[in-house]
Amino acid sequence: MPKQAILLFLFLWLSGFGWTQGSIDLSTLKSNVLDLKGRSGNVQVQGSWKGDRLILKNAQNLVLNFRSSVKIESTHREDALILENPVKLTIKGNRKLHLNQSITVWGNARQLNLEGIRITGAHTGIRVNQDQPYQDITISNCVIKGCQYEGIYIGPHYKSEKQLARVIVRNNQISDCGWDGIQVGNCSQFEIEANKVTRCGTKQEWGQDFAITINPGSQGKLRNNKIKGKIQALDSRVFFE
Repeated sequence: MPKQAILLFLFLWLSGFGWTQGSIDLSTLKSNVLDLKGRSGNVQVQGSWKGDRLILKNAQNLVLNFRSSVKIESTHREDALILENPVKLTIKGNRKLHLNQSITVWGNARQLNLEGIRITGAHTGIRVNQDQPYQDITISNCVIKGCQYEGIYIGPHYKSEKQLARVIVRNNQISDCGWDGIQVGNCSQFEIEANKVTRCGTKQEWGQDFAITINPGSQGKLRNNKIKGKIQALDSRVFFE
């Protein structure tokens, strides 16, 4: 292989570009289960999906890249997209991926990155809240509005012996949600940074009417967030920067 080609390969790899490993057209799916076993690298996703919640299985070592407008329109009353035990999964919505219901994680999740996703009118925007020891969860550059309950709800219950390790919620726009805009709990290390949270807690239910809630057992930082509303931290260590 010529020296120039080798250098180009190394540059693209180190910059995170990777190689595109084919594409997926959601409009051609025959069921609501998308099994990604055997796929890795950078996969382009196109087309749209309408039906019961779409379930992604065996999503490991993958970047799902949405370069054109894609809608996932679920008939389920809560979920639009289920991520089942994702490991080293990045979903790059590029503000072109639109969902009408929640993104929900089933089982555990490690090194999960959700970025540039639009969610409107969902039950809850993004839920990573089962009784699992989640690790390294990042939610960034998403636009979430009009949810019935939380915009982002992440972390196992505070009474669980399992704890979330390392979460970043950064540069998201969250508005007009019935309950808290962002809720993080039982997390040993979190960073909530540069988010814009407005008009959340519209149901005015006691304890659920905050812009940001930090549930018990957590420790982390709040930095440069623009919010209209209140912040509560329950039995946690929170550093304001």
